[in-house]
Amino acid sequence: MARHLALGATAALCALCAFGTPSISQVNVRQQWPWSADIIVDYHLSNSEGTPVDVSVAMTNGTEGVIVPIHAVSGPRIGLTETGDYRLVINPAEIQAGGATVLGDLKVTLSLVTSRADRDFALYRIYNLTSRTTTDVTVKALLNGEWGAVETDYSFAGGTYLPDDVLIWTGVTNNPAYKTNCLVMRYVPAGTYTMLAQKSPPGTSMTLNEPFYVGVFEMTQGQCAILNPDRAKAYYTNATYAAMRPMGSVTLANVRGDNSKTWPTGTPSPGVATYIGRLRSYLSDNSFDLPTSARWEYAARAGCDARWYNGVADTTGGIVAETAQRFCRYKNNGGLVNDSVPDWDATPENGTAIVGSYLPNAWGLYDCIGNVSEMCLDQFTAATAVVANGPYTDWLGTETNSAYHVLRGGHYGHSASELQVDHYNSLNNQNTYPSSESTFNKKDAVGFRVVCGATAAPVQSVATVIATATVIAPEAVALKPDASPFWRTSKAGEPVTVSIDWPDGAATATCTFTAARQAPISQTVERSGNAPYTTLSFTLPPPTQPSEERVYVAELSFADANDQLLVSATRRAQVATVLGQDGETVSVRAPGGAVWSQYVGSYAVLPIAAGTTSVTIDGVTVDPGLDGAVGWYGAVLASGEHAVSTDLEGGQTIFCKGSGVMVIIR
Repeated sequence: MARHLALGATAALCALCAFGTPSISQVNVRQQWPWSADIIVDYHLSNSEGTPVDVSVAMTNGTEGVIVPIHAVSGPRIGLTETGDYRLVINPAEIQAGGATVLGDLKVTLSLVTSRADRDFALYRIYNLTSRTTTDVTVKALLNGEWGAVETDYSFAGGTYLPDDVLIWTGVTNNPAYKTNCLVMRYVPAGTYTMLAQKSPPGTSMTLNEPFYVGVFEMTQGQCAILNPDRAKAYYTNATYAAMRPMGSVTLANVRGDNSKTWPTGTPSPGVATYIGRLRSYLSDNSFDLPTSARWEYAARAGCDARWYNGVADTTGGIVAETAQRFCRYKNNGGLVNDSVPDWDATPENGTAIVGSYLPNAWGLYDCIGNVSEMCLDQFTAATAVVANGPYTDWLGTETNSAYHVLRGGHYGHSASELQVDHYNSLNNQNTYPSSESTFNKKDAVGFRVVCGATAAPVQSVATVIATATVIAPEAVALKPDASPFWRTSKAGEPVTVSIDWPDGAATATCTFTAARQAPISQTVERSGNAPYTTLSFTLPPPTQPSEERVYVAELSFADANDQLLVSATRRAQVATVLGQDGETVSVRAPGGAVWSQYVGSYAVLPIAAGTTSVTIDGVTVDPGLDGAVGWYGAVLASGEHAVSTDLEGGQTIFCKGSGVMVIIR
């Protein structure tokens, strides 16, 4: 009787509801190695009534909980309505397992829950300025990986601000079209915040009753050239990069029109030939405009109360340069060259940067601080932008009859201490800075970002669990594999030899083999002088049941002479131990995703026991060329004597009679 020893396992299904209710079954979990560390979870969804459901993932290692962040999981799992087979991919490097680097007793639970209310809501919108069409980027599509990379945890920003329900489309930075002939906007919900103190009394409350969309990037030269090709060029016009750099040296007159000087008196409309006027006409949407200062600050802070939108702030009112270097272009981060404005043909390493070159805020907006100061609707006053303690609702700005308008966020010529989310500057109606910044007049220090109207997103409700399925991983899982594979082979019951290359400073090495639900086998060796490598010999317990396959993970760590850990989990090993019975055909599945023969080279891959006279590869029986002697069929495969060897790909099945051990160490 033929048996196939799959690397996955079928889940025990716990159906919680009646017939017709969505259910989940046929769950299998495996790690895609030796060529990928990814953990693959395959499952089948039965959903005859087309009810939208979401899939959540939970893990335990023995009795210990394992944290699986949302952003560690990719694949279709939001708003699923069709019956079919699905696959999730989990990045083990993002898993938090209490310091463990190998999970030897892993259980994975998939839960079907009622789908999130905002699954079909357009969190982002793409406005194509050339075709004048609009594309919605929904929450469902983002979380299902249809639009590329996303982040669902703001810890990557390296600050203290860690909001819930983060969803940032980081893949938006990878497509030049989104910075040139398309305008990408991000949804901002209505809300209340406390204004920061630079231009308002401390504790001033501001409520914005209407949600809106705001530009993910500052308006670029490429976008503005579509809206108004007759407009004079910006300062930084290096032809290779200009289209993706922010549009600078703008005036209130060409952005919105001279009549906007009186804002908010009469709330004047933009001129038809201005950037805002043409944007409204191109996209048939009269809600496009500059943001008010209140809207700008609310969007830039993205819910953060600090003066830097990842929560980092210092007591002097500025920011530390280490933080600024990750988030913005400023004076000492490529903005100036020897304290001077770079020449007009400077590459984006100096002067203004290509938009989206730095980290975003928690709502996925880039360059709110630095690069170019961003124009707002409000008139500027040297006193305060808000004249009393408030609270205020939908603030439009102070009516001062000032010749200046508010600029927010700072620009590439400012120092780190000046760059903060409550930074104000001003620009008069002739595009002239105050005398203290006259160096930057008409040199791309002033740009703008646009907003437009939005309909409120659906209110989220508490998810209800519909069904669950739990699967026990048949193999140990490595969380920190190394990228460089090497191979070793052995017969069952004989020692497995592991070769170790010593890193600089290492005095001891520890190698531990762990199999699912088996006691770890560990060995430590001391380095002899400056030996470049050494070997360890392990005797791994053979399988005890016919056709049993046992897979081990090898963790290798190095410590210095003071027993301080240098490197951990730099190797991962797959040891496939197969026990066969006389006359029985057993199978070992080659790992998927790669061509066997290309990776094996001259190494043996298939153990042949004494008395074996034939080998079957995917149904084709070939002579191993060993006359029944003990040996390794892999050597024959590598020699090319049999045509089938050149086509043997990962995921195919290799059959043999007898028993043996195959060891793959990575």
